[in-house]
Amino acid sequence: NWRQFCSFKCRNDIKRKSVGMLCSNPECGKNITRSPREIKKNRTGKFYCSYTCSARINNRNRVSKYENHPCDYCGEIIPGFKKFCSQRCSSNSRKMTAEQLQASVVSRIVSFYSKHNRIPVKRELYGAYRTARLTFGSWNKAIKAAGFTPNPVIIPLFLRLFNLYLMVSALTFSCFAISINDFLPSLLRSLRKSWSVLSN
Repeated sequence: NWRQFCSFKCRNDIKRKSVGMLCSNPECGKNITRSPREIKKNRTGKFYCSYTCSARINNRNRVSKYENHPCDYCGEIIPGFKKFCSQRCSSNSRKMTAEQLQASVVSRIVSFYSKHNRIPVKRELYGAYRTARLTFGSWNKAIKAAGFTPNPVIIPLFLRLFNLYLMVSALTFSCFAISINDFLPSLLRSLRKSWSVLSN
């Protein structure tokens, strides 16, 4: 009596309580099954075969809480949740002109002077130093633009000694080159004379 089904498929079909239905997306129409519990928990009465079909139908009826507005850089109309239409507009909006960069360097120098009562050296404002080199041409020009007198350029002692060593080395090499130029012709003449004697 226990063999009352012809196959496992028939046995499983008779025990299955899920309900067959079509996907609620009219463009899809796939056959799907849902259990009684899923049907009871559903509030809309719509069932979909995938998240894709669900998004296609639900997004059509969704009203955005943001209004379209122009891009903050180029003015192109974009959705409300965006600030710029592209990455290029976003990066271009952060770029500063040469005048703005110069003004930022001058303001940092002035604020440093007001705090420490002296002008800064370049290692104390490294970021401003690089910007000053690009916009003003040198650090001292940026200090002058801020209305201060730059510090005098002091060459350390070891650099002076190194420059002196380079000058002496260059002078010694030039003297050695001159002596070689004077010595080579006489050497060649003596070799020619000895060769002529040996050949005869």
